[in-house]
Amino acid sequence: MPFRWKLMNFAPARVAACVAVLVLGLVGCGPVDPGAGAEDDGREGTGAEGRTKILMVTDSFVTPFRNYQVQMLAGLIRSRAGVDFNAMDVGGDALLQAGLLDKAVAESVDVLLVFPLLSDAVVEALQRAQQQGVKVVVFGGDLPGDAYTAEIAADEKLIGRLAGDFVVSALGQKAKDEGFMEVRGRVVQLRGGEEDMASESMAAGFSEALQKEPGIKLVHDAPGDWIEESAGLRINEAIRLQKTFDVVFAQNDLMAVGASKALTVAGMRDAVLVMGVDGAPGSQGGMERVRREELEATIYRPPLVDVAWTLLQHWLDDRAVAWPKRTVVKPFLMTAEEAAKQTGRGLPVPDLKEEKE
Repeated sequence: MPFRWKLMNFAPARVAACVAVLVLGLVGCGPVDPGAGAEDDGREGTGAEGRTKILMVTDSFVTPFRNYQVQMLAGLIRSRAGVDFNAMDVGGDALLQAGLLDKAVAESVDVLLVFPLLSDAVVEALQRAQQQGVKVVVFGGDLPGDAYTAEIAADEKLIGRLAGDFVVSALGQKAKDEGFMEVRGRVVQLRGGEEDMASESMAAGFSEALQKEPGIKLVHDAPGDWIEESAGLRINEAIRLQKTFDVVFAQNDLMAVGASKALTVAGMRDAVLVMGVDGAPGSQGGMERVRREELEATIYRPPLVDVAWTLLQHWLDDRAVAWPKRTVVKPFLMTAEEAAKQTGRGLPVPDLKEEKE
């Protein structure tokens, strides 16, 4: 294990048998092929009479965790008879996303599944879809209530707080082992984006947790753009400016991997705790990297699309069913011990909090 401090034990999470599609190692795949896996029934196009049309519009495939979620939901939806499914990625272009939403409504889509970009144009397009009776499911975004039928979100601030609590505990153990009364430590944070609401919330929770110990200082805080290469560059900057530090918290596992590689090249890896967020399955996912002890920990973020599939199934079975207005999935800390327990046992069962309209 690269990181040489002693880490505290944490209680295991509940687990459930895993649907086969969840463990196919989809992390790092290319964008969804809308036709992949669909049965050829002789129809041209999608949305034949009497069938349900579902469109997923994503913000970007820049992160493996996003790609994994989209691939997973696509496989689940395609397993359902009587459904025509398509998925489109807009590469971070808000105007393109708004235009695709309007076009889908004009073509009589029944359900929109949207990872929304934060822009007035997207919000207004979602509101128009709602007004036309389209069921709109959004994944996060903190949007106005009239822009969606159901929102499924992770508690980003809690993710940051859990990461901060783990850092405080680890640094506390380090101080104890070294015979110090005061808990001290120098921490680097790699954010996702500079104007990303999820990133901001995560950072706020992380900062709150660190403040429990005045001797722990956030000495470097920089955007890593959610990707490995950028994270490595940011860590090199931190090394040049700060010389030494004890912890790197990256807001996704991909950036954590980039940080770990940069620290290894610099000969500093054994002295620095590196943790990420997501915990996606698959050989290149955070869960497996923690199990292999390439990272010290990750904050496991349950897939939002798993919840979406449950809601969709209920609606497909009974069109009069009430949709919960907001469902929040609760993350939890995953260390190497917990990741090892997940091997062959499927994904952890998420704790959910549903809010009615």
